[in-house]
Amino acid sequence: MKKIITINLVVFISILLLTNLLSLVLISLNRTYQSTKSNIPNVYKSNPAFHDKDYAIGYAKDYQNINYSYHPYVGWIIDEFKSDFINIDKNGRRIVKSNNVNNSNSINFFGGSSIWGVGSSDYDSIPSIIGEKFKKFNVNVYATPGYTVRQNLSLLINKINNKKYSNGDIIIFFDGVNDYSVSCKDSLILNSNGVKDKISLALKDYQYKQNMTGLDTFVEFLDVVFLKYSKRILNRIRTNDSINEKKNICFKDEIKKKELSDYMIKNWRIAKEISDAYGLKFYSFIQPVASTQTNIKHLKLNESLYDLQSFLSILSSTSAENSNNYIVDFTNIFLKKENLKVFIDEYHFNRIGNKIIADAISEKIFNN
Repeated sequence: MKKIITINLVVFISILLLTNLLSLVLISLNRTYQSTKSNIPNVYKSNPAFHDKDYAIGYAKDYQNINYSYHPYVGWIIDEFKSDFINIDKNGRRIVKSNNVNNSNSINFFGGSSIWGVGSSDYDSIPSIIGEKFKKFNVNVYATPGYTVRQNLSLLINKINNKKYSNGDIIIFFDGVNDYSVSCKDSLILNSNGVKDKISLALKDYQYKQNMTGLDTFVEFLDVVFLKYSKRILNRIRTNDSINEKKNICFKDEIKKKELSDYMIKNWRIAKEISDAYGLKFYSFIQPVASTQTNIKHLKLNESLYDLQSFLSILSSTSAENSNNYIVDFTNIFLKKENLKVFIDEYHFNRIGNKIIADAISEKIFNN
């Protein structure tokens, strides 16, 4: 009897070991395969909104190679980077055209990927177009893909604490999409960002390893040898399962959308009050999305984008009710330009769209 149990135990352990090793081989082979094929999204390969296919693919290749590092109070910034289409300085700021650091005043952009310029080269981004137009101002791009309004507020405070400002500087927030995307997952989580779960897991892993006993070390060794890579394969399969898709709790819920819009306006108000206290001129702009245009047959839009548009409308109307003249609604900025293709995807603009928005921002901040 003992012999049979021993044989079965050995067979079971061998199966676990071989399965784990096979999983490791499969993961390694997949990584090798992925590195040899093009990972350029189709939207960059054949999209009539791009003026040049080589431009689109060249930009996409550069964008895939940027890396991020942790940054206090805001979560992350982009590492220093140099390429044909994207250049980032050592402080995480994107380079703009005709920038002159000797100017006494500056225009400072805060926001996510749309104002940062996903899909556009350095010189075609909104901040760069404005910098070229108003050369007496130094232009700083503090925007970073994925940033929410709360991160922008924290970053503004960082800059003021570090005395990175002068009296009369202009502060521009460009928000809307990321707060909806981040805060409406699972539950209405405010004061958050897109990597909250990853940072939380990293901290827990660090704490666990700091307090590991000899037994914990042995158990972890067994996990690596017999289970780790098999579990990784299973997790990849499960993440493709529809039952694990994160639910958008704001979807068709006007109360949740109103709560989120009130939260965003409160953060803009705080940013305005801080700016006023330090002699800065503050503006916030509600960004447009592709569902507000009709010339978008080259895009595949889903129902959630129209729900996002509904949220942005609530954000706009709530702002108007509060007579916040420093909050500017850009959600319909492309409505009378249906002959132009300006969206390269749901949220990002080509150089034509960037030019239209840059001109409208300039009109607001310099002619009011």
